[in-house]
Amino acid sequence: MTKWKMRADDFYYLLHEVQDYKCYYTGWDLTPECTSIAHKVQIREGGKHEKDNVILVHSFIAKLAREHSEEDVVRICGATSKVRGKDHGYQVKVKK
Repeated sequence: MTKWKMRADDFYYLLHEVQDYKCYYTGWDLTPECTSIAHKVQIREGGKHEKDNVILVHSFIAKLAREHSEEDVVRICGATSKVRGKDHGYQVKVKK
């Protein structure tokens, strides 16, 4: 079995068709210049380097997306918004 490698056409398909030029986590606009590749499920957490496990994120949050699970990213962003958000006009409501 050959190992999957992301090619330019995979990148542009994901950027245009799947994510509509939006960051997977933030919804920020993406251009090829500000886009980084990450995994939905981290490799160390059992994820595989496969087409269905690859996401595009804004380069500002690439390190966060590469090193943490989706749940961790949401929890980190929620905690940050809860503590610092009101100073910037944001409010977070937690539902559980």
